[in-house]
Amino acid sequence: MASSLTENPFASTHSLDTNPFDDPTDAAPASSAHADRLEELDRRERELQARELELNRKAEQLRTRGASNFPPFFPLIYHSIPTEIPEPARPLMTRIFQLWLVLLGTLIINLIACIFILLAGSQDGGRDVASSAIYLPVIGILSFLLWYRPIYNAYMKEQSLYYYLFFFFGGWHILFSIYAIIGVPRQVHIPQLPLTPANLI
Repeated sequence: MASSLTENPFASTHSLDTNPFDDPTDAAPASSAHADRLEELDRRERELQARELELNRKAEQLRTRGASNFPPFFPLIYHSIPTEIPEPARPLMTRIFQLWLVLLGTLIINLIACIFILLAGSQDGGRDVASSAIYLPVIGILSFLLWYRPIYNAYMKEQSLYYYLFFFFGGWHILFSIYAIIGVPRQVHIPQLPLTPANLI
């Protein structure tokens, strides 16, 4: 009872003598909302670091892409699967590039074979050489621009439009290749019967 008489009834429990900016002496456990906020900040920090690495990689590519390197004999564009294609897609992109090189090699072999057919004295040798000489640059360039480069850009830029272009033009190229493998004759001669009463009976 005496202690209650000696205490100041007007004294505040929050003394003004203490610094409000000091760290608390007893660390209270963080609330779940605070922990969620910290986790969100950590996730955003990781995303920003990943974006920074990607921007640095693209800046390095822009710095080193000054010189075109493809095709090697007459460089027109920059083409580098190890530097432009993400790591998971590199094996598939390398296989597609090898497939395009096989197509180019097939067209070259076709031209050489048609030249030998012409030298052997074939009646249609000249026409075959002319068509194979046209196929080599036309199919080679168009296949590169219409289906190889779109799938290359699709893996490099991750844009769906390039995938659509690849499937559309690649599908037409497959159909044309099937037509060429079958070897449908250019002209089909159908014998026509004269329309006489004897043939109609």
